[in-house]
Amino acid sequence: MSLDIIRSKNAWFVRGVLILLAVVMVLGLGFMSDDFAGMMSTPVNVAAEVNGEEISAADFSIMRDIIKAQLSPNTELTPDQMLQLNAIALNQLINTKLLAQKAEELGIRITDEELVESITSNPAFQIDGKFVGGEMFANFIRQTRNQSVEDFEATYKEEMLADKMSAIIQNTAVVTDENLLSVYTMENEKVNIAYIQLSAEDFVSEENPAEDEIKSYYEKNKAKFVMPESRKIRYVKLTPAAFESSIKITDEEINSYYNAYTDEFQTEDGKVRPIEEVKGDIEAKLKAGRAEAARQRLSGEAGSASAKSVDAVAAEYSAGPVLEAGPFGMGGILEDVPPIITRRAFETESGQTFLTPVGSTVWAVEVTEITPKREQTFEEAKEEATLALKEEKAASKASEKAAEIVKQLNAAGRANLSAEAKKLGLEMKETGYFSRRDNVPGIGAAELRTDAFQIDPKLAVSNKVYTNGEYFYIVSFKDKQGASMDEFQQKKEEIRANQLDRQRAEIMQNWLQDMRRRAEIIPNAQLFPAQG
Repeated sequence: MSLDIIRSKNAWFVRGVLILLAVVMVLGLGFMSDDFAGMMSTPVNVAAEVNGEEISAADFSIMRDIIKAQLSPNTELTPDQMLQLNAIALNQLINTKLLAQKAEELGIRITDEELVESITSNPAFQIDGKFVGGEMFANFIRQTRNQSVEDFEATYKEEMLADKMSAIIQNTAVVTDENLLSVYTMENEKVNIAYIQLSAEDFVSEENPAEDEIKSYYEKNKAKFVMPESRKIRYVKLTPAAFESSIKITDEEINSYYNAYTDEFQTEDGKVRPIEEVKGDIEAKLKAGRAEAARQRLSGEAGSASAKSVDAVAAEYSAGPVLEAGPFGMGGILEDVPPIITRRAFETESGQTFLTPVGSTVWAVEVTEITPKREQTFEEAKEEATLALKEEKAASKASEKAAEIVKQLNAAGRANLSAEAKKLGLEMKETGYFSRRDNVPGIGAAELRTDAFQIDPKLAVSNKVYTNGEYFYIVSFKDKQGASMDEFQQKKEEIRANQLDRQRAEIMQNWLQDMRRRAEIIPNAQLFPAQG
């Protein structure tokens, strides 16, 4: 048996844990929320107190392991992620405790017979469809949960109580046929929209702002005009050849290798080739081996600042030339410098050298200059500010033009829409049919996605002009396609099941949120050390 089996140890985990876990995540009922009465010092073997009742540290550890296995199996978590996991696990146990407490308050009980039936019929505690027996069951609980059978059964019974209470709460969900039809219609009816598109860019050329107007715009929007932080570097690339060039092999070393590995130099007839014939090969092999060892040793120093300067590294390995690059910004792309080097440059202080392997080459890089982020002067920003002001004024003019066209088209009436649009030199396009779940085809205005179904079909065009900032849209109702009633009848029960699930989750969420507000919840502060 394993944790994977424990996960499904009873109906509560099958039906309830995922719902409650989702509720925890949706509500963000974390350790820093108002749902906790306060962080207080609790005994080391207690994870939290809920209305005076303890949640044991052992149960907390087990729950955390179960959730970690579900959320991120075989993944190392960061300290922040571990804090979040602690919060999720503890909130899960708190929700279970609140449900069980409410069940007891209402007089709901779990009998010994129900407990025995649930445990012995649970596949987690069966082999070939039969209960494993008391002794094996007890050993399993001790080994996997480090608990006595009595403690485990108490926890198990509490979860069964919570399961009963959860079922009672969720069973209050009711979905009528009218609700189903309304939901189905909302999700499946489609509309086709006719539209005219105006581009703000078409109005840019008409704008010619004066110098003082540009300067005023610059002063009001200085935060937009900045020179980002930049850096300069000096670097040398240590190739395999550079490592080899600094290595000298003595005749003694060649002779030692030759004598130690004579098998390498035997010919087909069993004779050993004389050292004069293989001396060059031995020297090359020894050089290559030591060069690779030196490269790996230097690569192992990557990740921390080097005590040596770029010049010292270049001299040590007879490498060169030492080159310069920059200035460049964060994420800057340089022709001869890989992105990993520019990224590392922004993690390194001025005057420091870092080592980074790139393929078989080791880069030694020194950050020589850091220029902090600063506001641009007016002269530096003038061209960019002029264009930004032109675009702003052009967008305003495009909006005004669109509003003017709306008045003209509505005055002409719906019957004359196409002819009037043509008279104004405007092209009418159509989106084609789309539902509330779809993006509006051809139009980037998100607001229109829901508004499209509310456009007055009697008007030539909607009185509201839609925009995505770059384009302005004048829209008109074209046609609506109702939802298929035959399809509704076929999918009715599937829709009902989905709506019941949603409603149950919502009811559960609201119930837990209300109970947590009224409960006294005191977590163990050691689980959530002070942040920042």
